[in-house]
Amino acid sequence: MKNVSDNVIRKTTENINTNEVDILPINTGIIIQFYDDNPYRVLETSKSGIIQGIETSKKHFSNETGEIEKDTQVVACAKVIEVGKNCIDVQKGDDVYLARHMAIPLPFRKKGYYIVHEQHIMCRITKKD
Repeated sequence: MKNVSDNVIRKTTENINTNEVDILPINTGIIIQFYDDNPYRVLETSKSGIIQGIETSKKHFSNETGEIEKDTQVVACAKVIEVGKNCIDVQKGDDVYLARHMAIPLPFRKKGYYIVHEQHIMCRITKKD
């Protein structure tokens, strides 16, 4: 039975040239890619020489699991890759802040894309006039 399902999957995908397809969100969908580090974080040094605004570690020891776990930011910065045709306030190429848990992983070419609706974007970064 496994061979039959493998053949069906292979026949359906073997004719797809991945260079000829692209992914586009619909309605108010927005495809984003999270930055590894927030490019807008400012490091400041206090009068006493303490550096502020830097994370000391991206991992922590969990007392619940006993494992070293990766820290995740609740609010994260992301680059907008593509927007749906009904998006009003967000455009392709914008940098935005959003709650990381609102983004849904989008398995497309292993690019690390996520999809979120425009209503879940908290704010976007713009240049001063």
